[in-house]
Amino acid sequence: MKFVGRIIMTILFVFICIGAYAGDDLLKYEIEGEELLARCICHELDHLDGHLYVEKVEGALHDVTYEDTQE
Repeated sequence: MKFVGRIIMTILFVFICIGAYAGDDLLKYEIEGEELLARCICHELDHLDGHLYVEKVEGALHDVTYEDTQE
């Protein structure tokens, strides 16, 4: 993953299945996701838990520079 000026390595899910109970009658809901959808679901669950993806860094942060390719 990357953000401006940094590249980090993280562990990403390729499949996820989650369940929740909602509503007055507590009906169970389940959702499964693969690849990008799994990553998106995990990303949003992290937000709900108050986490940022930079907390999941595996190894060091790497500084990068971008050269302007437009003339």
